[in-house]
Amino acid sequence: MARWPANSYWKLYFWVDDVSDGRYEPQSDAMHTIWKSFRENRITSPYPQRDVRLIPETESA
Repeated sequence: MARWPANSYWKLYFWVDDVSDGRYEPQSDAMHTIWKSFRENRITSPYPQRDVRLIPETESA
């Protein structure tokens, strides 16, 4: 599972014909290809908006 900006998570499943060559290089290649495609097509993951409001206390009569 890969962590992307804005705390979103993505799962990617793919098949490796010869696992003796390892699985991390194909996984890295796939993730870099997806990331490059997102960047080329200007696809972004927006950050969630968080507001902090300070409300003054009212005086009691």
